[in-house]
Order: sequence, then C-alpha cells, then structure tokens
Amino acid sequence: MGPASTKSAACGGILLSAALFACRRTPSLETDAAIAAAPDPVVAGMDASLGGSGVGSATTTPAERERLDAGGDLLELAVPGYEDAFVSAPNGSVGARPVVVAPHGVGDRPDWQCNEWRRLVGPTAWVVCPRGIVSERWTTRGDTRWTWHGPPYMKKEIEAAVVALYERFGERVDVTGMVYGGFSYGAANGVAIVAKEASRFPYVVLTEGGADRWTVDLAKDFVKHGGKRVLFVCGQASCVVEAERAAGMIRPSGVETRVEYGEGEGHGYGGAVAARIRGAWTWVTAGDARWALEGERER
Repeated sequence: MGPASTKSAACGGILLSAALFACRRTPSLETDAAIAAAPDPVVAGMDASLGGSGVGSATTTPAERERLDAGGDLLELAVPGYEDAFVSAPNGSVGARPVVVAPHGVGDRPDWQCNEWRRLVGPTAWVVCPRGIVSERWTTRGDTRWTWHGPPYMKKEIEAAVVALYERFGERVDVTGMVYGGFSYGAANGVAIVAKEASRFPYVVLTEGGADRWTVDLAKDFVKHGGKRVLFVCGQASCVVEAERAAGMIRPSGVETRVEYGEGEGHGYGGAVAARIRGAWTWVTAGDARWALEGERER
C-alpha cells in the first residue's frame, strides 16, 4: 500500500537537531564519543533470555497473527545504510502527527511490532519499526527474523529511520516529543539511548525488558535531558519483580514510573500486555494533547 503523499522536507538533506529535529544541519544522535568509539558488541546469550519466541503474543498463534495483520496499512521505508524499516502511517489524519519508535526483540519481526502498535495508536501517530540485523538463530526458510547489535548501533539506525521518515513525508511528521516503545532486547538497548536523548524521547514504554539496565546515573540523565515518564509493562511475573525494583530505584531521581502486568501473556507484546499499554497511555503522555488516542480527540 503506497503513501498518500511522498512530499520531501522543504529543506532537503535534513539532519535532526538535538531537541526539536529542526530543519538544519546539526550533530546526529551519535554525540557520545565513548559510544561512537565502542567496538561492535557480540550479542551472546540474548536469544535465550530476551526473546526468540518470534511471536508478538504468547497466546496468539502464527495463523491468527497473519489474519490480524492482513490488510494493514504498513509501508516499507528505505533507510540509507540500513535495511528498510516498516512504518505504520496515520491514515485519515489531518496535520502533523507524532512518532512512536518501536524496536523489536531478538528473533522478532519489525512488521509485527508495527502492526501491534498500529492497533494501539491508530491514526494518532506514525509508528517506525527499524529492522536491525538478521538473526541467523531464529530465521527459517520463508521467515526471516531479526535482532540487534548493541545500543550504539541501534541508536544510529533509529536516527537514520526517523530522518528517512521526515524526508519522505515532511510536514505530515512531527518528530518532537517522541515515544520510545521497545520490546525485550529492543527495550534493554533503549535505556542507554533514552537516558541521553530524553529531549527526543520523553515518553518511554519498556515491554518485557530494560528494567535491569537502569542505574541511578542514567535516571538522573533522563530527568536532566527532559525525560517525563517510564512505563514498564510485563507479561511475566519475573519481569514484574525486576520492573518494580527498577522503578523504586529511579523514582528518587525524579523519574515518574509505573508498572503494569498483563498477566498470562508471557514474553510477548500483544493481548493482555497491549491492553495494559493502552490503559496506561494517558498517563504515559500526560500533558501532551498530540498523543490523545482516537475517540479522545478530534482529527
């Protein structure tokens, strides 16, 4: 399905600014010299502990998921230097809409992420789902699965994907105050990203991952750079324990936190987990009218 418009940004050749992704050349997201110089990490053991189910919902069969995803409004977005990202367009919307960036987990698929987030936010927002790198462990014939290198590399790909989205759709895209919605390894990698880039990602949803990556210093960075709220969402009891511990640790630094439990969902992001995210959405984005879901705003 093609986009309604492919208007490029008026300024062309855009790089996003540190706070507002303004239409001028500025340093990229990759501003941390230590991160930039880091060696390519080997993601060892993550498949077993942070994903590998390959199914967005532990209670949804592959056949049911394909049926739910049929006829979706997903687009493939060319991202220079990387594999194409998937994008869910806010079809039927008027004016610029904000952006959810939704990195997947290990052995997962970006189109599944985009479909689940589309069902959640509908025409309220763009959803950008970077593809990452092929997971040889979880890929089978006819079904390619994906994973990530570490945070520095995912950070670069996210920036490239958001720039590509803006260059393709221009004034239809509002790249200020984005939501970071990571699952599993995408959530774990995201903590180091959002802590330093909170002015861009003040609203954070971490599903089944990431709680163990928070430190007091990262929490202080998140607040310092304009971070607002962090929602931990779990489908497993073990995740809840870790999320409550992390929430208690970072709250004194000024981070507003909340933990939701989609009991019975397991290591997934659909079903009861998705319902918990939707139920907490007004809390996550409180004070920002752009993020009101369908039925809560006039288009």
